[in-house]
Amino acid sequence: MNSKLKHIEHDLLLSRAERLAIPIEATDENLAVERVLVFFAMGEKFAIPLAQVEAVTRIIDIFPIPHTPAHIPGVIRRRGQTIALVNLRFFFYPGTEALIDEDYAVAVRVKKKLFSLQIEDVEGVVNLLKTNILPVPDSYDRAMSPYLSGITRDDMAILNLDEIVMTSNFGTTEIQG
Repeated sequence: MNSKLKHIEHDLLLSRAERLAIPIEATDENLAVERVLVFFAMGEKFAIPLAQVEAVTRIIDIFPIPHTPAHIPGVIRRRGQTIALVNLRFFFYPGTEALIDEDYAVAVRVKKKLFSLQIEDVEGVVNLLKTNILPVPDSYDRAMSPYLSGITRDDMAILNLDEIVMTSNFGTTEIQG
């Protein structure tokens, strides 16, 4: 009887393997993938389209610029370029006062503007199925929700950098020199 159970188990596993080996039919819906950079800022997980990312770098020095909005702590230098640094914590929550442990910058180009997002850490590049991006729920943080294009089931926020740049108080311009 023991050999009969082994034979049945073998047949079941073989049948399951054959079923799983059949390719899934490709449809536009399950092929719609966006490559995104996943990172952490403000203790939360965010993603931005990889097409907008120019570089990820460790912040060595921040050079303060007088009379800039609070969310722009200054500029950084990267390969001879001077790039405005944007801190999302102060952009979303202007009255925030807290210690900031953000050692990385993600240089992005959006609507012909080059700037960097000050972030805590980088997770990496992933392929995100567009079907896994959900609309931002009404209960989501009101300070952030206008600047998100969606969230994932695991609560990763997809930043809409176009919306952030179009905000009247965003205030970055490309600096030459």
